[in-house]
Amino acid sequence: MVVEYFIKPNTLDHSVLESIGVCLRVLS
Repeated sequence: MVVEYFIKPNTLDHSVLESIGVCLRVLS
């Protein structure tokens, strides 16, 4: 349960970083 608690936020942050990276690529 503790592992899932840490994995879920990490995956969410990773997806957010990916979306931000895509936005930066589109803007540039």
